[in-house]
Amino acid sequence: YSLAWLNTSGNWGAGAGQVGPGTTVHLLGTLTNTLTAYASGTPGSPITIYFEPNAKFSAPTMTPNNQWINIGGRSWITIDGGVNGAIQLTDNGTVAANGGTCDYANYNVGGIYAYPINNVTIQNLTISNMYNRQSITEPVQGTEDGYAIYWTGGGMTVSNCFLTGCQDGISGVYGNLASSNLTVVNCTLSNYNHGITVGSGGVVNPLFYNVSITHNTFQGGDMFESPDGVEMGLHRNPIFFFNESPDRSGCISNIVVAYNFIKHGVSPQSHTAGTGAMFFDFYNNQMAVHVRVFNNISTLAAPLSWSGGGGFIAGVGTDVLVANNTGIAWQTNGVLAGTGQISAAGTNVYVYNNICLSQSGISLATFANTTNLTANNAAAVAPLLGGIWSDYNIYN
Repeated sequence: YSLAWLNTSGNWGAGAGQVGPGTTVHLLGTLTNTLTAYASGTPGSPITIYFEPNAKFSAPTMTPNNQWINIGGRSWITIDGGVNGAIQLTDNGTVAANGGTCDYANYNVGGIYAYPINNVTIQNLTISNMYNRQSITEPVQGTEDGYAIYWTGGGMTVSNCFLTGCQDGISGVYGNLASSNLTVVNCTLSNYNHGITVGSGGVVNPLFYNVSITHNTFQGGDMFESPDGVEMGLHRNPIFFFNESPDRSGCISNIVVAYNFIKHGVSPQSHTAGTGAMFFDFYNNQMAVHVRVFNNISTLAAPLSWSGGGGFIAGVGTDVLVANNTGIAWQTNGVLAGTGQISAAGTNVYVYNNICLSQSGISLATFANTTNLTANNAAAVAPLLGGIWSDYNIYN
């Protein structure tokens, strides 16, 4: 199929000769136009968009509010990069306002737009340089200065992908219509501000179930650091969960973060660059339930303190296990610097068998949702506070 044919909505559907359930769309050569899907597959018969060897979407730059592949509103879609499929921009990565050649600024420039979707698989694909920031002093244009994958809905699987040079690698949004099932496995993410994000904004009772982030490599984004002592509006996190519900309601439940290698970038630029290897940003411990963080390794390089470059392995919420993790700081002349901290907070938290080489060690806390409770109402607060169990950890 040619892209011109594919980008006509009447050519998608369930009829003969149309792109519909069970169809494979084969991509060939270098593609410079975008692709929009106008139909969905069905269970057992997805629509597959397949990159033949050396196929790629590629151009120097992209206009605002544009994406290479748009599958928004579709279900049962597989995007398969095959042997070496790629989505890329090739300019110098800097917007015109900062002296570069990019046309875009602010929102909705990226590799794959999947908002909303149901049961989508993205695999074997490289997405690069959607926003390849050139200097840590470069002004930030907006919160979506370029993303690899932007999605909402349920049933998103990303596997065996390489995502680099993006403000956001995999950015997911959840709301008050319950959604579920994000799996990210065997991927490599580098040079990002946020690697994987699952977050909710100003809605009441946002709900998401089942997050599995396993067997991935996160290599921090040197160019998304900020100069020491300067606030650039960046908040670098390899893995980021948040809920900003106005009434402090809602929940992400069944979170598994395991077997990941989280490390610094190739050439760190400053001392501090953001928060830890994994960041849970919630108002109370009911906003994350059944959290498992285990068998992760996180390292830092000079001169970074605990930051998005690694270090600071965390688990927060209700029913939390932080186990068998290794957090490693760096040394200079035999003296420890930086932080390989292990952190856990919430209700019913278990911290076991972790190894921590750090200035700061293991940080433990319990906290409660005390909304509408007065400071002296101890009888009401006490049941909200749970225990923390910590043992068999090694701290050097």
